[in-house]
Amino acid sequence: MSRAVNYAKSIARRLLGRGRELREQYALARSKLAVDARLSGAAGTVALIGSGVQGRTIARAIKLLPGWRLATIFDLKREAADRMRADLWPAADVPSGDEAFWKAAAAADVVAIATTAPSHFALATKAIESGAKAVLLEKPITNRLADADHLIEAAAKRGCRMAVDHTRRYMPSSEGLKRLVSRGIVGRPRSASYLYGCAGFAMIGTHLFDLARWLFDSEIVRVRAELDDEVHPFDRGPQFVDHAGRCEARLANGVRLSLDLSGNLHTKHQLLVVACDRGRFEVDEQRGSIRLVGTGIHTWDSDYLASANLELSVARALLELGQGKAPRCGLADGRAALEAAIACQVSAREGSGWVDLPLIDGLREEAFPFA
Repeated sequence: MSRAVNYAKSIARRLLGRGRELREQYALARSKLAVDARLSGAAGTVALIGSGVQGRTIARAIKLLPGWRLATIFDLKREAADRMRADLWPAADVPSGDEAFWKAAAAADVVAIATTAPSHFALATKAIESGAKAVLLEKPITNRLADADHLIEAAAKRGCRMAVDHTRRYMPSSEGLKRLVSRGIVGRPRSASYLYGCAGFAMIGTHLFDLARWLFDSEIVRVRAELDDEVHPFDRGPQFVDHAGRCEARLANGVRLSLDLSGNLHTKHQLLVVACDRGRFEVDEQRGSIRLVGTGIHTWDSDYLASANLELSVARALLELGQGKAPRCGLADGRAALEAAIACQVSAREGSGWVDLPLIDGLREEAFPFA
């Protein structure tokens, strides 16, 4: 048997072993979530508006919470809501009109808004005005900064807890990475680069900007970007545009950030490298691994469960909202991520020069065609 065949088999065995490890981690995280839900002492109900891809993710996530249920589903396309009910929650109500939905939403523990960005402001405002206790809002939170500011003010005035669905903050693996970085195991963070590929700055870039702000406890203060053509035609409609490309950013604490979401990278890479004074962290979200490489210490590897626990993260966000906890990613955080994505658009159309944050008032009023 050739060396190449033996090598291929050894790689396959390692991948199978890692797959088992990741499945075990997922089962453990799911079990912990279920225990936390039971210890909360009360069942929870969710009113969901939007039954597309993200709406279905939320509907499946609710099933991970013992005692919780999807009480109400609403979609402008009634047939889409009916399909979701038939597939996932046969006992859910599908009201015939939006007023009936908002009446039901006021009685729910959490209202989940899983629609496109241009509709977020009106729907979130309606949720607040209807008396919703808590809202999970899909990202980007809006497509206009002024609308985000109005939401922040309205939610605070009415006492509505509103979380933005930047799910990495709820992932146990991301929490572990944040602890490692904050403890300075290999020194102070100096730069972070994220290779993703074939993604838009509103759809995916907002996640990564939020991750950087949270991971390094600092604000993004400067951005410059070069944008490609649109990643691919959106199935959500020709009115939506979200460009791929590359950007650099600076955080207030001096950390340099680089994102490569280029459209000609046809494969999703999802590789994060955090360079520090005395070493670096290499996080491969595709393979599910994290490597710590330090000066004068041995290389250390561990599992990094990311993509497999998207529904777990959504479920955790719903549970904490239902428990009355402050959102891990609130409206101000969602606004900051949106502002960085908008700054990328502004930089590109102004010759890819540096753009300082916060953006000036005129840009607060401009609407962008994000989905």
